[in-house]
Amino acid sequence: MANGHEQASMLAVDYKLSGRGGIGEALCAAVDRYVRSQQGQAVAEDHAAAFRQMGEARDVVGNSRDRSEAVLDQLKRYHGLLSSLHRRLPFSEREVSVRFSWKDAFSDKTHDDYSIHFEKACVLFNIGCVYNYIGTLQNRKTAEGIKVACHSFQFAAGSFETAKEYLQKHPQSITSTDLRMESLNMLISLMLAQAQETYYEKASQEKRLPAVISKLAAQTALFYQAAVVMLESEPLCSVRSLREWLVHCRVRESYYRAASHYRHALALAAELEYGQQVAHLREACDTLKSTERYQSRVDGYMQQVLKFVSQMVSKALADAIEENNTIYHKTVPDSVPSRLETYACVKAVSPPGIFCEAGADPFSSIIPYSATQSLSVYTERKGAVVRELMTLMQEGNDLASTSLASMDLPGAVQALEQQPGLPQEILDKIQSFKQAGGLSCVADLTEAKRGLVSEDENILREAIKALDAEEEENQAAIAMYGSAWTRKPSHLLTEQLRADGQSYTNKLVHAKKSDGLVAAKLEPHREMLQRLSQSSEHIVRMLPVPSLSPIMREPAVQTLRHQLQLLDSVVAERNRLRGALRALADQDDITAELVAAPEDEHERVFAEALLKYAPLKSQVERNLDAQEKLFVTISDANSKFAALRQHAPPDPNTAQRQRLCQQMHAALLAFDEVLVNLREGVRFYTRFQDLLRKYLMACKDFAMARRLDKVEYEKQARQALASAAAPPQAASYEHPTSSSPSFGSAPTSALYGSGGGYATSIPRVQPGTSSAYRPPPMPSFGGVPSAGAPSPTSPYPPHGYTQQPPPQYAPQYQQSGYPPPPHSTHQQPPPGSYYQGQ
Repeated sequence: MANGHEQASMLAVDYKLSGRGGIGEALCAAVDRYVRSQQGQAVAEDHAAAFRQMGEARDVVGNSRDRSEAVLDQLKRYHGLLSSLHRRLPFSEREVSVRFSWKDAFSDKTHDDYSIHFEKACVLFNIGCVYNYIGTLQNRKTAEGIKVACHSFQFAAGSFETAKEYLQKHPQSITSTDLRMESLNMLISLMLAQAQETYYEKASQEKRLPAVISKLAAQTALFYQAAVVMLESEPLCSVRSLREWLVHCRVRESYYRAASHYRHALALAAELEYGQQVAHLREACDTLKSTERYQSRVDGYMQQVLKFVSQMVSKALADAIEENNTIYHKTVPDSVPSRLETYACVKAVSPPGIFCEAGADPFSSIIPYSATQSLSVYTERKGAVVRELMTLMQEGNDLASTSLASMDLPGAVQALEQQPGLPQEILDKIQSFKQAGGLSCVADLTEAKRGLVSEDENILREAIKALDAEEEENQAAIAMYGSAWTRKPSHLLTEQLRADGQSYTNKLVHAKKSDGLVAAKLEPHREMLQRLSQSSEHIVRMLPVPSLSPIMREPAVQTLRHQLQLLDSVVAERNRLRGALRALADQDDITAELVAAPEDEHERVFAEALLKYAPLKSQVERNLDAQEKLFVTISDANSKFAALRQHAPPDPNTAQRQRLCQQMHAALLAFDEVLVNLREGVRFYTRFQDLLRKYLMACKDFAMARRLDKVEYEKQARQALASAAAPPQAASYEHPTSSSPSFGSAPTSALYGSGGGYATSIPRVQPGTSSAYRPPPMPSFGGVPSAGAPSPTSPYPPHGYTQQPPPQYAPQYQQSGYPPPPHSTHQQPPPGSYYQGQ
């Protein structure tokens, strides 16, 4: 490629390509299914367009061989959307199941993984690749070209650094060589070396002080040395496509180390340290000689640079020795430090725009998965509080009922009332009983509950059947393909789904047992309730009229009646508290608070939210204390009442009336309690059905994803069986072509000093055009002209380069001058019974 601006080459890493097609569509479908099943059809439809756009972006960034600014924007956008969804949805082979696929940038081998960590790391890798490539395209003989190149290499280093930090937290996602820590460390060092190199070039062009340029060169060599260390160690030393990279980095490391000694020698001469000058020039000359073994493996331009600079340094060394021997007679040290003082001007900078900005996230209204998980934890804790209070109130009601029954109250007092007909307390309860619908209401609620139970059982049975069918299909594939079937067994992926199914089954069994207890509670009173369902005249005729009893005027009896009325008020207040507790629990939704709070503060949100139940708990405790005190008074008054009855004349009508009043009271009390229990049961089974439908959808989604996935695995298994059955063939060696790295024609300006005739513009190279490589003239080294140097004839494309580059990238930077790019900032959004509040 002819640049129109002659400059030394830099390395560009290959762009990772998608291992197979259709991943964008699969991603869109999997996300839509999960959101539809877990958060409702309305939420899924609201985000359908955003899901499609994300799927389309995945196909673009996975299949495009273009490395332009447009692709960089797509990569950042896709990474932002992926990161937003990652905080909201559980990507895994078990839940939001997408089989991501990417090729290794170094070996072209395809690697598949269901982990979104793997997907995000590959996208970050490609962002670094594009920044790297953009940096190599710049004309570094202009101030703007140097600045853009330097920023691009630092952003590339930051991209690889971000991928490295991310993979350190998720090491299980490191499935390919290019994502290994050694690879990423090598790329970070290489990008920083190339960025530092641009500072050296700028300082040389501006003819800065030799001491300054020496420090810049020494740091450049240090960065290249770090890359060499990684390339010489496993696993990179075994990667054939990186062998030429190793040569490139070794030569550049030696080259800049020699440059640092040469510039340092110039600075020493200015300080009249002629003996030290000779020693450093000798070190520079020896360092350049060490590159001779690699000169046949570098591009022609670099060969000419090494030859020219070696001759120049050798001449400078001879002149310095002669002058020192004849004029200055300074002592020449036997050796000098191989590494001189350094000055780093560059650092890895996280690229801007890789996360969705506030207000620009299309998935912001989707409840994050962490919030959903935390909400489930809170629901359990809330349920425990509600169950505790419900149990306390139920025990209070049971204690009141059994205690009154043991004292034949209130029937014994009601039986002594003189007026004919029913006592007023019983009349009020009968009226409430009829207004509620009586036994027909109990029958309707029982039938409705029975239908809900049947539906819940069918849904659960269908969900388990879907899991069983998928596992049977997988077992059949294992039996057919044997060891060639490499897909993960179903039972390893359905552990949580199976556990959830067993948990739901246990809840249904427990709830049905509670249903039996509720039905048994009403049976002893059914005959009396049927009689109370008749007309008022018929009910009145049930009770005989008592004779006038003088003990009704006794103060002890009046006290007892008053205490019983107070007890009725306490029980009624407790039933009101029960309803208030149920209403509070139904309205208690802290989803918004969990979404807004960081995940590490969810415990604080739980504690604050549960405080709202403290007032109700205090009221329940005061109510039970009041009942306990009332029973002390009632027991004392009843003892006095019993003593008065022993001395009263016997009355058979009074005894019969007392027995019937007590039966009516017990039956009506049982009806009220059963009615509440049945309504709670219907409410429980209705809500439980919504949960089971989500579970059914999750099971069906898993089975569907596995069936779609099965096609690819069957293809691989058939290929593996066919390969095993094919006769062996002789292996043949192919020389690396486009995947073999080289210096390429990507830009840097003169390595030593500055030359005249800088290009004033960067030519735009259109895709699909071709042009031969035209070697540049030799750069000047300390003012030595480079005209007339011989030129190589073969092109040297960048590593892995397979097509012509896109139109020139020249982003606008807002900074003035030439400071290092600032750190970019981005915001990262961060079994109890259902009768007891379950």
